[in-house]
Amino acid sequence: MALTLELLTGFRFIVSIGPLQMGFQQLSGISRQIELETYQEGGLNGFVHIFSKPISGAATLTMEKGVYPVAYNPFYMVGERLPYPLIVMLLTTDGIPGKTYTFNDCIIKKWQTGNFHATENKLIIDTFEVGYTDFFVV
Repeated sequence: MALTLELLTGFRFIVSIGPLQMGFQQLSGISRQIELETYQEGGLNGFVHIFSKPISGAATLTMEKGVYPVAYNPFYMVGERLPYPLIVMLLTTDGIPGKTYTFNDCIIKKWQTGNFHATENKLIIDTFEVGYTDFFVV
């Protein structure tokens, strides 16, 4: 019997901080990158050495969710460090975690609410930016 793997889609995910689980409409900013420096050794004109530079700053997750009348949301605490790692679970079509991203050392960078329009009946969306220094994927 052959094992078949299911490709994951990006529309089923859960965000959790400790015991708190939250749903978001959109999440972006999961990336890892380093800068490289090249060094050409004297006498070897056809060869260069490549070295990685130190990581220079934190990356940023951007998350969007609808506004609820009464709900606890730790992302409103701009400037605060999250007390637990931020975990993003990407779910399979069966609702089983297919991939888990764990972000450490997170600080709330920004909170912005959507525009209010008296002539439009649209949902209000909060946008949160969370800085993180590193993450790992399982």
